[in-house]
Amino acid sequence: VFLLLMAGFWTSFNQIFMTLPEYIRDYVDTRDLVGVVESAFGSFGTDPAGWSRALLDKGQIKPEYLVNLNAGAIIVFQVLISWLVRKTTPLTSIIAGVAVTVGSFGVYLVNRSGWVIVAAILVFSIGEMLASPRSKEYAGRIAPPEKVGMYMGYFYWCVALGNLFGGLLSGVAYGYFGPAGIDRPDGMWVLFALLAATTACGLMVFHRVVKPAGAT
Repeated sequence: VFLLLMAGFWTSFNQIFMTLPEYIRDYVDTRDLVGVVESAFGSFGTDPAGWSRALLDKGQIKPEYLVNLNAGAIIVFQVLISWLVRKTTPLTSIIAGVAVTVGSFGVYLVNRSGWVIVAAILVFSIGEMLASPRSKEYAGRIAPPEKVGMYMGYFYWCVALGNLFGGLLSGVAYGYFGPAGIDRPDGMWVLFALLAATTACGLMVFHRVVKPAGAT
């Protein structure tokens, strides 16, 4: 049951890699970011023609470079986030992370500018840093002492299910809400937020009802 619940989190989590690039390509105007990048490169005396060929497509920043902010944020901030939540229980950290993920989907509803996308990705990254490491710890805590390694290994089933269902959900949602459908992309972010919120509620019910030995 825990793996199925966490599969819901990973299904919504994967939308940053599966749906967001398509959304940026079709709906987002990143020209507000282009000017900042130009200034940054210019301050180092870099020829803008070189970086523009790599970073830009038709005057817009390529989606993959914005999505990579997620990895960059984790590299920079994971140690700090882990230190800040070191005294919280794994379940508390997981639920807080999922809640932050829900909030990150709401940021996309503000508008379709480049800075909003950056803000949403960074908020999402905080949620990931809160939830992902502690979820494996929680899996180890609910395991019998002689099966901790096996439980933590089997935890990756929820990652695999998230990849499977994430791809299916992305295709269906973007096909319906995207430019080939009703052309109302905000609806899919609400859908992803509801899925993540359901996961958070399910985890709280699971912990109260099942009360696994050693889990906190």
